[in-house]
Amino acid sequence: MHRLTEELVGLGHHVTAITMKLCESIPKHSYPVEIIDLGGYSLMKALRFSHSAAKRVRNLNPDIVIVNSYWSELSPYFISDIPTILVIHDIGFLKGTKTRLRTVKKHILSLTANYSNAIVVPTKVVKEDLIAYLNLDPTKIYVIGFEGVDGPFRWE
Repeated sequence: MHRLTEELVGLGHHVTAITMKLCESIPKHSYPVEIIDLGGYSLMKALRFSHSAAKRVRNLNPDIVIVNSYWSELSPYFISDIPTILVIHDIGFLKGTKTRLRTVKKHILSLTANYSNAIVVPTKVVKEDLIAYLNLDPTKIYVIGFEGVDGPFRWE
């Protein structure tokens, strides 16, 4: 997300990041960062964060919102009238968590994905997983082809 934001700033766009406080030190950025401190992470706090972040987004009145789905983010549901791009890094958490929690997270991700205008993923594997696990429309999912240290990577 940071890399994408830096790219957008470099292209002349005004960007404001809204994030959940998960540690004491937040690195300096070349763009404004609004931090919502809910005292750590839990699924319920993630849902409260989604609602609080959506309120702040509405106050900013943006042309578009890019949402990182990493913390069971549900804000696209609360801002469905603003175009939203959802970034999904992977869905491994659906494979390794307890059954009830996995069901809840799967429902949240599915709802969020369906309320988003587009979904961005780093690999074809993640796209295929989303189609298989969540039955999402493949035309809505875009593979950007990089994530990690310097990407994009390719075999030579």
